[in-house]
Amino acid sequence: MDWTKAKTILIVALLLANAFLIFTYASANKSEQIAINEEELIVLLENKNIFIETEIPQEHPNLEALTIMHTEFSKEEIEALIASVDPISDGKSQDDYLQAVEEFFGYLGFPSEYVEFTYMEKNKDITTLFFKTRVNGIDVDVSDIKCVFEGNKIKEIDGNIFWPKEFLKKKIDTSSAVEALLSFFSEWSGDEGAIISKIELVYWIGDEYNENIDYLSVTALPAWKITYDEGKKIYIDAF
Repeated sequence: MDWTKAKTILIVALLLANAFLIFTYASANKSEQIAINEEELIVLLENKNIFIETEIPQEHPNLEALTIMHTEFSKEEIEALIASVDPISDGKSQDDYLQAVEEFFGYLGFPSEYVEFTYMEKNKDITTLFFKTRVNGIDVDVSDIKCVFEGNKIKEIDGNIFWPKEFLKKKIDTSSAVEALLSFFSEWSGDEGAIISKIELVYWIGDEYNENIDYLSVTALPAWKITYDEGKKIYIDAF
């Protein structure tokens, strides 16, 4: 008998049994906090063909609930503001584009400390810059801003534009990524399994957002955003 192999199988079986008991108890006692370590969680997930191909975040800072404001601008307003921005220099470095966008955001009334540049794409004479709203290093998940240049002039701005309006004074004790993954496991009904590619803490507004309403003020709360199977997403409350 291969005792090394038998010992490995036994250890895995014990981990799986322990993780299963933890999960079963957690399901029956949802109001209680259940301790499960990362190794046990991975065994539990992989037994259901759920594999993690990213690092599991270790930190989950306590966060304030956040009131955010969404604003839509009319086509005429945007065109008038675009005309107010000077063309960028012929060199067209990334810094030149960013400076022009920062000036444009100033005209729109965006607080620059919450707008973060993410990346830039170029296609011949069209240059597109992408931005996110971030608060204390945490993405406001529904926020995405796209600014398009044609040559050295801004052509259009598009996306969901949010910025913080008010912080609630009391901070929320956030749950861990491991707890979020345990919830993902408990809610998973697929037989084919899943591959998790990203796990991140975000501000999320759930189903409150309605893009047909202008000047919409909503509350954003911490949530774990789990991306799996090439772009599918699920959000799990982090409180």
